[in-house]
Amino acid sequence: MMFSLFILFLAAALPVALYVCVAWWLDRHEREPLWLLALTFTWGAIPAAVQSLVAELIFGIPVKNLVAEANLMMVEATLLAPPIEEIFKAVPVLIVYLCWRHEFDGLMDGLLYGAMAGFGFAMTENFLYYLSALNSGGMEAVGVLFFLRSVAFGFNHALYTSMFGLSLAVSRFSRTRYQEIGAACLGLLAGMTLHTIHNYLAASAGSHEETALLYLFLAFVVYLGGCLLWFVVACIALMKESVWIREELAEEVTSGLLTPTQAAHAWQYLPRIHARWRALWEHGFGHFHRLGRLYALAAELGLKKHQARLSTTDAPPPQQVAKLRTELQNLQRSLASNSPL
Repeated sequence: MMFSLFILFLAAALPVALYVCVAWWLDRHEREPLWLLALTFTWGAIPAAVQSLVAELIFGIPVKNLVAEANLMMVEATLLAPPIEEIFKAVPVLIVYLCWRHEFDGLMDGLLYGAMAGFGFAMTENFLYYLSALNSGGMEAVGVLFFLRSVAFGFNHALYTSMFGLSLAVSRFSRTRYQEIGAACLGLLAGMTLHTIHNYLAASAGSHEETALLYLFLAFVVYLGGCLLWFVVACIALMKESVWIREELAEEVTSGLLTPTQAAHAWQYLPRIHARWRALWEHGFGHFHRLGRLYALAAELGLKKHQARLSTTDAPPPQQVAKLRTELQNLQRSLASNSPL
């Protein structure tokens, strides 16, 4: 039994780990703190999953008394699960936004934190589904469910919650609190809507055997469209952030804090990677590390300045920008002397 549980855990965790790595790799300009990403993932995997399960059981009691048995699965899947799960998955993203607002520097950050909460939730939910399938149909049933939940639709929960994360990132640049709250509500509603559409099609496939493949195909089309939308938004976010960093760092180039090449590498991914590996080859790990830190700080400085210029409700304090400039000056001196770490 323990071996079976271990296999089920691997089936739930390994695909999620792959998706997490892809999402993390896309965050190119300023890496988010790993501990904060881990916190968001863990909250989605444990508190959010447990709270959603309890809430669905509680709210499911009156639903069972009001809805006919034939329609119960559809009602629970479309009207109960999406709002409950999306609200509880949104909690860790909202906590990061409220407690570590300085980490929401750009649009990609919102997508990433939302995706981490969704991936954590998906891992726990998939494990519970696999356990149920093992008890009812054996490993063959687990294999079918693994393909559907971890492979064919493995990005679903991350997609839903990242809509809320994206809306929080957008709200950082709002000019009024009403706009900030409105953007967050729209993002949460978008995630609920996508979740509801998928659950309706999946529940229809389960209750209409003769047209099950059609419903699954439609669900996959919606899912694929959602994933493409996520990656398109991520690419647009990265391009926008590149433009913001390039424009905002022009002042640092003029003042001599950054060289034109350093400023360009702060927003250009491939040249930055090439420059760091060349530094590793020619000067060692210390230079490699400091150069990466300089590019990250420069990107953060550009995003902070852009945020301060646009936002009237949540602009970063001037001392934060001054601190980043001081850190850049210290790094420049360290790079010039090639001193050890």
